[in-house]
Amino acid sequence: MDLSVVVPIFREASTLPELAQRCSAAAGCTGLEYEVLFVDDASGDSSPDTIRGFPALLRARVLELGRNQGQFGATQAGLREAKGAMVVVLVAAHQHSRVSPGRRVTFAVKHGRRSDPLWFLVGHRVFRAVQRYVGTSPPPNSGSYCVMDREVAQTVARVQLRDPNLAWVLAALGYEGGAVSYVKEQRADGASRMGPWRLSREALGSLFISTRVGRSWLRRHLRP
Repeated sequence: MDLSVVVPIFREASTLPELAQRCSAAAGCTGLEYEVLFVDDASGDSSPDTIRGFPALLRARVLELGRNQGQFGATQAGLREAKGAMVVVLVAAHQHSRVSPGRRVTFAVKHGRRSDPLWFLVGHRVFRAVQRYVGTSPPPNSGSYCVMDREVAQTVARVQLRDPNLAWVLAALGYEGGAVSYVKEQRADGASRMGPWRLSREALGSLFISTRVGRSWLRRHLRP
């Protein structure tokens, strides 16, 4: 298997048909052998059945988690299950265009005006202001959308933290990579699954591992 597209999902049944079509079309353009792996984070809705009903040509399959693990935990589960030599991580929001793999890691960087809620924009500015004083970080405006090789993916899957942002984990582990810009579109259903509390936890976890102490802790506490 050449390429795995890992998509953590939570209560996304209404958006999945279009998302699967987009993922399959983009992966198919590469000419590589691929799979689209949806990780259902204990949604409790019809998402798993919807995915199982997709036609075989979409090359989609679903990994169902028994309990909710959050976006990063669901991503890790997908990284452990992925079969591809390269792994693309997406989020189920229809906000991303294609990213081309470059080095061992390629970060997708948001470009253009953001349409997020005011509380998110304020929080993001505060987060970036604090980050400048604490340590290392990924490229500005990068997040959980990236491409990595299989070895990097398996290392990320061993991280013992619940809520950090994927891009910050990669930076804290010392992976430097290229960056590809993309225009962030509106969510397909107009509603984010990440509220202020979960985003705050993600920000705190990301800031911790960006410090020298946090980076050292992260590398010492990888699962066997």
